[in-house]
Amino acid sequence: NYVLEVGNGRTSHDPRAEFVQNVLDENNRKSVNVALFARPEWLDGVEIGGSVLKDRLYPAGAARMNQTISNAYLAYERNGIEFLNEGVLISNRLSSGGVIHHPGFYSQVSKRVHSFRPFLRYEYVNVNHNDPIFGAIGRRSGPLGGIRWSVGEFSALKLQFDRTYQTGIGTANGVTGQVSFAF
Repeated sequence: NYVLEVGNGRTSHDPRAEFVQNVLDENNRKSVNVALFARPEWLDGVEIGGSVLKDRLYPAGAARMNQTISNAYLAYERNGIEFLNEGVLISNRLSSGGVIHHPGFYSQVSKRVHSFRPFLRYEYVNVNHNDPIFGAIGRRSGPLGGIRWSVGEFSALKLQFDRTYQTGIGTANGVTGQVSFAF
C-alpha cells in the first residue's frame, strides 16, 4: 500500500479568508507537500513513510526564504504495542544564498492496557542560531512520559511529564494536560 499526496501551488486572494491558513498564506502562494508510505504485508504492523514539503516564507523583519521540510518515519503497532520513530530536517534557503539546516527526531514506545496507554518518548531538535524565525530555540532535547486515557470512542485525556534541556536556558521540568475529542 502507498499514498501520494500533492498540494496546490496557488490560491486567489480573498479578503474574507485572510486568516484561514488552509486557503491562503502571507504570500498568496501555498506550499507543496509530497508524502509516501508503505505497509509491507510481510512486516505485519509496520508502516514506513516520509514526506517533503516546500514553501516560500516572507517572515516579518527578515528576507524571503525558501523552506524545505523533509521527514521519514517508521511505526510499529501490534498487540497493543506501539513504537514510533520520526526524523526531520528543516532547510531554510535564504535569499542571500545561504542555507540553514535544523535536524530533529523523536522516538516513542507505548503499550495499551485496556483504555489506558502509558508512553515514553525522547525528543531532540537543534535549531541553528542564525535562523531568522526560530533561532532563539537552539538545541532542545529530553525525555518525557505520560499516560493517555481513551474516555470514549471519540475522546481522550492525556497527562504528560517532561524534562527538557535547552541551550542557554538549562533544564526544565514540565507537566502538560490535554483533552482531545473528535466530532
